[in-house]
Amino acid sequence: MKVTLRRRWKWNSKLPNLNLRSRFVPVSKMPKRAPKWRILEEELKHQKLLTDHFELQLNVAKTEKKQQNELEELEKEKRKLADQNEQLQKTLLDRIIELEKQMKQQKKGEQCKNTILCEIGEMEKRQQRQFDKQISNQLTTHCSKMDEVPANFQLNYWDATASGIGLELIDDNCLTVHYKKNNQGCHSIFAKHPILLNNDSFGIFYFEIIVKSMEHFAVFGFSLKPSPQFEDTFYFLMGSYANGNYGNFCFNGTIQSACPYGVGDTVGFGVNLATRRFIFTKNGNLLSLPSFQHSFSFAADQLLFPFVSLGHFGDEIEADFGPNFKFNLAILKESIYQ
Repeated sequence: MKVTLRRRWKWNSKLPNLNLRSRFVPVSKMPKRAPKWRILEEELKHQKLLTDHFELQLNVAKTEKKQQNELEELEKEKRKLADQNEQLQKTLLDRIIELEKQMKQQKKGEQCKNTILCEIGEMEKRQQRQFDKQISNQLTTHCSKMDEVPANFQLNYWDATASGIGLELIDDNCLTVHYKKNNQGCHSIFAKHPILLNNDSFGIFYFEIIVKSMEHFAVFGFSLKPSPQFEDTFYFLMGSYANGNYGNFCFNGTIQSACPYGVGDTVGFGVNLATRRFIFTKNGNLLSLPSFQHSFSFAADQLLFPFVSLGHFGDEIEADFGPNFKFNLAILKESIYQ
């Protein structure tokens, strides 16, 4: 017996909208339905994809927002820098304008300064010419007076009545002083005639001594004449101007180092009455005095006498009050007023 199997038909709604007959397909030709676990797995995968996509969108949104914020911050910084740059340019422009004004004022000030300096320079030149002319006239007058020999001129000499007991004069001209035996201490002798100190005095008062023998010390110069004793070391006091053989210069109570001298030396001490400055020479050479002030002032009735002090037996000096000195006084006519 032949068995005929009936074909099973099933409605297929996924087919195109054809005629009704064509929608029925055999069951054997229908696609097999996937298992449930497969469907769940596919749904989970799909859900995960959706979740990842959502997170990606969130991240993209956050990134875009962050970038937007950064752009806004950069824009703010840009505007701030632009404002600062504008303010700086304005400040620099104001400073440049101020400097230009100052330069203009300084230029005017320099012009005024140069004008004033030129006027001062011209004034100084005129004053210098007048001063040089005045000095030249005074120098000519002083030199002429220095060359003149007064009618009442007389050579100076040592005064035996103004001497310490330890000293004696051993020549007829009263120029050589000797320290006597059986004496001790310092003894001094003064010249007969003083320096003529008055406001009209000109010329040079100068004398020299020749050291013939010296055992201890010798001091010579100018001083107020002490009375009646001549044994004290008065040359260290006020009113004395002297030079010692050890190189100590005594100036009105002040002592500083100077040029020393000894046996055989010819030393001179003088004063320029026109400039009130002292002169010191050694063996015909003009020496410079100590660095401190070496000019002097005086009272109208003040008299300064040349003197010499000796301090030991056997000391001996010879004085020369001129006019033929070892030092050439003519040199001072050219140099003393410079």
